[in-house]
Amino acid sequence: MDANIEGGPLNLIGRDRIKYLEKFMRSGKKNKYIYTVSEQETKDNGWEYVLTFKSKYDQTYLDKRLKKKNPRLWMNSGYFLEGQIHIDQETFAATSINYNVPTHLKKYICGYDTMAIKHFDYKINLEYKKFDDKYSLAYVRMEDEFIFVDTIENEITPYSAVAELFIEDNSPQRVKPFPKDSLFSNSDFNHLYDLPLSYNANFWIDYMKKHPQFKIASEVRAEMEAKKSLEKQFKDKHQKDTTLLPPVAKIVPYTYTIHNKTYTDDYAWLKDTSAPLYNNEVMEYIDAENKYAKNYFIPLRKQERILYREMLSHVEKEYTSLPSQIRGYKYYMEYGFEEEYPVYFRTNLDSTKREILLDTRELAKNYDYYAAGFPTPSPNDKLVAFSENTTGSSKATLKFKDLVTGEMLQDSVLNASGFTWIDNKSFIYTEQEKKTNRSYIAKIHVLNTPQKEDKVIFKEKDVKFSIGVYKNKMNDMILINSSSGITSETYFFRINETIPSLKLIYPREQGINYSITQVENKFFITTNENAKNYKVVVVDTVNYDKSNWKLVLPEDKDHMLVDLDILKKYYVVTDKDNAQNRIRIIERSSGKEHTVKFKKDIYQASAHSSREYDIDSIRISYSTPKTSGITYSYKISEQEKTVLKKQKLPYPVMKWGIKVERVMVTARDGAEIPMTIIYNKHIKKSKENTNRKAYITSYGSYGSSMTVGFNANLYPLLERGFTIAIPHIRGGSDKGYEWYEDGKMFNKKNTFYDFIDCTKYLIEEEYATKGNIVAEGASAGGLLMGAVANMAPDLYKLIVLDVPFVDVINTMLDDKLPLTTGEYEEWGNPNIKKQFKYMKSYSPYDNVTAQNYPTLLFTTGLSDQQVGYWEPAKMVAKLRATKTDDNEIILTTSLHAGHGGQAGRFDYIRTLAKQYAFIVDAFMNDKKDDVIAKN
Repeated sequence: MDANIEGGPLNLIGRDRIKYLEKFMRSGKKNKYIYTVSEQETKDNGWEYVLTFKSKYDQTYLDKRLKKKNPRLWMNSGYFLEGQIHIDQETFAATSINYNVPTHLKKYICGYDTMAIKHFDYKINLEYKKFDDKYSLAYVRMEDEFIFVDTIENEITPYSAVAELFIEDNSPQRVKPFPKDSLFSNSDFNHLYDLPLSYNANFWIDYMKKHPQFKIASEVRAEMEAKKSLEKQFKDKHQKDTTLLPPVAKIVPYTYTIHNKTYTDDYAWLKDTSAPLYNNEVMEYIDAENKYAKNYFIPLRKQERILYREMLSHVEKEYTSLPSQIRGYKYYMEYGFEEEYPVYFRTNLDSTKREILLDTRELAKNYDYYAAGFPTPSPNDKLVAFSENTTGSSKATLKFKDLVTGEMLQDSVLNASGFTWIDNKSFIYTEQEKKTNRSYIAKIHVLNTPQKEDKVIFKEKDVKFSIGVYKNKMNDMILINSSSGITSETYFFRINETIPSLKLIYPREQGINYSITQVENKFFITTNENAKNYKVVVVDTVNYDKSNWKLVLPEDKDHMLVDLDILKKYYVVTDKDNAQNRIRIIERSSGKEHTVKFKKDIYQASAHSSREYDIDSIRISYSTPKTSGITYSYKISEQEKTVLKKQKLPYPVMKWGIKVERVMVTARDGAEIPMTIIYNKHIKKSKENTNRKAYITSYGSYGSSMTVGFNANLYPLLERGFTIAIPHIRGGSDKGYEWYEDGKMFNKKNTFYDFIDCTKYLIEEEYATKGNIVAEGASAGGLLMGAVANMAPDLYKLIVLDVPFVDVINTMLDDKLPLTTGEYEEWGNPNIKKQFKYMKSYSPYDNVTAQNYPTLLFTTGLSDQQVGYWEPAKMVAKLRATKTDDNEIILTTSLHAGHGGQAGRFDYIRTLAKQYAFIVDAFMNDKKDDVIAKN
């Protein structure tokens, strides 16, 4: 059974399940019935008990009661039924229940006045069978019969209604009851489930009349109404306080001198890197902003609920991942019915029995934030290690579970950012610096020994570099990669070495990036040396001097290589083809190649790296803006795709009229910017649609590309008439490595100009109306939003800045913050005058001016260690004090989340529903203003 509806046959389950046993037999009621017990033969030649019951009331008694009371009120007491309960003799479980209202008692439960409907028959049949050794409901039949007497036409019309339900499978774990302590909780997050927002005083009056037992005692009510009545309190809860003014942050000038010039920062006091939650001044301001935001969103709650339910309707309530095979097991995760957190399982290849590796539902119960990584098995498959994060910050703890005993080990490793098993007792991991979170040390840890005794294998001293560890495909070698944004080097040692001895494959050389894939006795090296879009060379794992490197895959000037997997017979190459991935298969022996073909021209595809080597098939993930995700098994030799898994949408998205286009926008300097546009052609072509809306989003940093796969969360906007635009701007690598270089360091403003020029294209080509556009970006995309808000505020109605990097100068001057030193090669080092000057010219916080801004929504998390909460807080404070318009600025700060928000599966949807409600409301206000103007 996989349904959850309020009407129809399933309603029978709510009314007529085994609870009727209680109605017939509980104390105080069983004496209202006459019972007889007998035995009867079953269909399979066994025997069962039969408990027969009938009402003990005689008609004389009932006729007396009939004169005193409305008999229809008696129906709920269940005193007028007769039937049988069949009981298994071994387990005493009820196997079936049959009952009905006997004819002579019908008049006592049915009203029958002139022109009324008379109920003249009522029969129920319930049957139970074993599911997993437990008896559960298997069949329901409900029969109702009525007579309607029309005294005007002098006609009698009989009606008969039969409902049946057959249950072939039973999975009670799918039913997720509401936690009792949250049904009526007065909490911030419960607003999605509030009662309807309109206040009706008569409701409470009527309710108290019908349910006097729940009436609040007068002395209690007096105490609760000391300041205002309960009715007023309820009404105020659902109405925005129009007298609440935006918070005003105090000004505390802080000055600093750099490059012989002094600067003042009035809001530096908002920055607390140690314990902001216990900083009274900071929290007073954060709480005030949250209170203001909460008040603003009160009238939006209904729209927020609608949007949340829409997006939730496209999410699989139950989800099981495709398994990954490791040695003799298949590993996978599973979300139960509407569960926020997954359970990790494995199944032996020779058995169907499931083994629970980790139940994060239980682990998450004691934390406001909880996230766990996929459990990684030890070489002997008796232990698993997993990372655990309970703060939302960038720090995690390694923990271990004994799969034989089912117990967690007492051992744990703090500040571990990555790890891989060496043998069954030890592993190598990278440790983070306490302040900056930079992964800078590689250590070997032996289980159940103190962490302080861990042996240091490698330490990276250059603050621009971070390290990572991984194992080769053959599981006999550990590799350590140290890299900055544009430079890297790799070390290795063999697992069978008694004392690990690191060997450097090729020393770092400024501007040269390379990565290693090791199979058999070869290193395959992907490098950008004299090849901006990368090439691949090969060398022996013993004689790996650069003089022995041999070219196997030359650079493609038009396509940047982004991923390489090496199989025994093939190279699986993923490269960038004008804003989307292209998957190529190259035969190693002959050099023959082919490209994996897909039906659509605009799509997102990625090849899964395989743990296996000698195989002829790979997995490929594929989707388009209109096609939900599909995972294929691709047989290379036959060039054939077989569907392994399709993303299931409980309710499909509305695709009618939706078009997807890829256009080229000419930027102000002549560069051609690809932009993906998704829209409803009927709305766009409508002559009545003169006020066209658009939602435009991008990122444009670190060489990250904007994917164009399926995103069901965009459809609520499409259905409300928005055009969705995704510009593939410079700073990403959508058109190759040079595309990235043209949007970083001294070219960073190209990122902002590209976005603005793409926005203007939407206006010029009538996809949107000027001032009717929503822009959104997160993190470095939030920097983009902040810069755009300063540079071209008149183009946009509303801008959403999620965890935005907006205080560029002050953050990059603080080398104790996470990410700062490692990002000098992305943004620049402000300690260098020329770089400081250029960064200062676009830093959003530093360029807030006295001008009109669009409506702005900022979001952040107090535990965010990638972009400090103080960055948006400072910018909001400065905007409030500087801008010249009356448009709203909202800042929401989560007190228990980091850069990625909350960790639960549906938390992101809740956050997005709030953002969308904010957006939809902005356009609804326009309609209200138009009505007022016309009147």
